[in-house]
Amino acid sequence: MENSNGRSIALFIDADNTSYKYGKCIMDVLQAEGNVFIRRIYGNWQKSLLHSWNDNILLYGMNAVQQMDFVVGKNASDMLITIDAMDILHQGMADTFAIASSDSDFTPLAMRLRESGIHVIGLGREQSSHVFQHVCNEFIYLDKLLDDQPEPKKTAATDTTKKPARKTGRKISASMLAQSQSLPLPTPKAAPQTQSSDIPAPAPVPVQQAAPQPAKKNTNAAKTKAQPKQKNQPDPVLQSKEAKIHNFLQKLMEKHADENGYMALGQAGKILKNELGYSTKEIGYSTLSKFLTSFPKRYEVIGIGKAGRPGTSKFRCK
Repeated sequence: MENSNGRSIALFIDADNTSYKYGKCIMDVLQAEGNVFIRRIYGNWQKSLLHSWNDNILLYGMNAVQQMDFVVGKNASDMLITIDAMDILHQGMADTFAIASSDSDFTPLAMRLRESGIHVIGLGREQSSHVFQHVCNEFIYLDKLLDDQPEPKKTAATDTTKKPARKTGRKISASMLAQSQSLPLPTPKAAPQTQSSDIPAPAPVPVQQAAPQPAKKNTNAAKTKAQPKQKNQPDPVLQSKEAKIHNFLQKLMEKHADENGYMALGQAGKILKNELGYSTKEIGYSTLSKFLTSFPKRYEVIGIGKAGRPGTSKFRCK
C-alpha cells in the first residue's frame, strides 16, 4: 500500500536496462517510502523485447515515453530521462528521485540531484557501476530483492508436477492368478461357409484376343526432320552488358567531353573498368577503340593509328 505521508517520489525507469520482472519489486519498495506520483518508463517501444513491460505499465499506471534509437545499438533514453528529471527538479515537484537502471551513464544526473538537496534512490542489479551506487543516497539491489521474495504457493491449477497414478481395482491373489492360468482358453468358432461345396464353380469365359494392328508411322519424327535448324540465338547477358556500356559512354561524354565534344579513349577505358567492373573484352572486343569503330552510326573516333602519338585517340557520340 502506498504511504501518502512519506516522500514525494518521481520514478524514472530505463526499460532498455531494467528487466520487466523487477516491476513489482520497484513499486513495492517505493510505495513503502511515500507517494510515487510520477511514474515514467522510457524506451523504444517498437522493440518487441520491451513489450513484456506492458502488464506492469497497465497495472501501476506508468507513463510509457517513446524514445527512438538514433544510432543502431545505442539507446537514447538516458539523455531524455536526464532532461525530464532536470525539468521536474526546477519545478520543485518532488523531494525524492528514483532511477531504475544499471547504466552508469546516470551517475552525473544522480550527483547533480543530490547536490540540489534531493534524496536519490537507485534501483538496479548488484553488478551495477559502484560509482553510480555510491553517488545515490540509497541503492537497492533488485536481483537480490527478487530472490528474497517467497515463491507463490502451488495450487491445483498451477501445479504441473506429475503425481503417481492411483492404483484402482482389487488385489489379485496368488491363488486367483493360478486359477486363471489353469483355465483353458476358449477356441474361436469357425466362420460359417457362405457357399456349399456341392455347387460347381462357374466355367471360365474365353477371352478373345484382339488382332494385332499395323504400327503407325512416327509422323512427329518426320516433322522434326523436316524442320530447319534454328540459328544460334544471341547471348542475353552479353546484350545486357553491351547496352550498359553504350549508356555509360553516353553519360561519360556529358561529364568529361572537351570543348569540341570529344573525350580521350584512355580516360574513358579506365573509368569504364572502374565504374562498371568489366571492359569491352568480356563482350568480344579486345579494345575500346574496336568496340567504338564497330558502331559507326553511334560514335566518331579520331586519332587512331598515328604512330608516335599515344593517348591522342578521341571519340564522341553522334
